[in-house]
Amino acid sequence: MSLAPLTAVIITKNEASNITRCLTSLQSVAEEVLIIDSGSTDDTVALARQLGARVITTDWKGYAQTKNFGNNLASNDWILSIDADEVISPELATEILHLKLIKGEAYRFNRLNNFFGQWIKHSGWFPDWKIRIFDRRNAYWVGEYVHEKLKFSESVRITKMKGLLYHYSYQNHEDHWNRIELYSTLSAAELFANRTKPGWLKQKGGPIFRFFKTYILQKGFLDGKAGWTISKRAARTVALKYEKLNKLYEKHKIAND
Repeated sequence: MSLAPLTAVIITKNEASNITRCLTSLQSVAEEVLIIDSGSTDDTVALARQLGARVITTDWKGYAQTKNFGNNLASNDWILSIDADEVISPELATEILHLKLIKGEAYRFNRLNNFFGQWIKHSGWFPDWKIRIFDRRNAYWVGEYVHEKLKFSESVRITKMKGLLYHYSYQNHEDHWNRIELYSTLSAAELFANRTKPGWLKQKGGPIFRFFKTYILQKGFLDGKAGWTISKRAARTVALKYEKLNKLYEKHKIAND
């Protein structure tokens, strides 16, 4: 069976520990693999080229714009968007190979996240449906901060595909904490840019509710110790977001006094 007329687009920076696993899973499904690298200092670029990917380097433009930059350079109109720490499962690969790409449709994968060796089935992490195959002629990424999402220029039907997209989310606990710092910073910047300032009750109660939601409502307790850790860190992310948002408002006030 011939490869699907897809270009897999991956944005990277220092993904040497993940890129081989990701690209190996793509070799049987995508006609082209395009890496958009923003300044890797490890072996990411060399490994990608060894595995047959086309690599283009560029300055970091933000998540959405860097992805759009890659989509525009793809040889195919149909894009398979995937992160370097994700892997196409064999069942999903079979689905992709049998997929008939239809104008006016986009295709959603169910992502299963791995947390230090454990597959997380609850905690708000699963099911985790993501649109990953789309026609670049009617879709583009939007969002200046951390939560980039696809926007369509016309009505599109979203089809769910069988099989899983495996996500090896964090290399170690330090990596997880670094990601929490980054995402809370970007989230605070987004709130500040939108001139949003939640009240005292939401700021104090937000972290508590996030823990309750993740651990109880989303059944994080069924994920054992990992669910407890995820729930606590989810709450800490919310607390950090508001702490950083308040600091931004304080700096703004000082600058304008």
